[in-house]
Amino acid sequence: MNFPEKTEAYWDRVTPTLTHPLSAEAQAQPVSLPTQNLQQLDEEVQEKAGQHILQLLVNQLAAQSDKEKRLYFHIWRLLYEELAKKTSLKMWIHVLPADTRQPDHPLEQHLSISTAIADALPNPAFLVFFLGPVQEFIAAARRTQNLRMGSWILFYHPSP
Repeated sequence: MNFPEKTEAYWDRVTPTLTHPLSAEAQAQPVSLPTQNLQQLDEEVQEKAGQHILQLLVNQLAAQSDKEKRLYFHIWRLLYEELAKKTSLKMWIHVLPADTRQPDHPLEQHLSISTAIADALPNPAFLVFFLGPVQEFIAAARRTQNLRMGSWILFYHPSP
């Protein structure tokens, strides 16, 4: 997306709010970010991520034969949980926007999707499908495993 030049977001001049995307009424909830300045917060997150989380994972997995894959998986799976525990952002780390100019998805989700696409290079692809009537889809399950997988697909499949 091409944004106009010099487009900026001011987190310190306007009170940021989060609005639940599924609510019938748009009820904004004020977000209270940590009171320290944002430069200090950024340095804190980088320090905690680098020294206390990533280095610990590298040390734990150094002796394993498939250490790169295991390290990648551990970072992908645990980094944001550990940052939430060890920084002053706490659980707000899960809702920080990927881009402040258009905050329609969290940074954590953006990085996860970007990593998946980069891992699939040079031939990444997306699978898009649509499920028709839900009752027929569920009724078509002949085994418990199929019913469970069908329920999982329905749960995670966004409505059009």
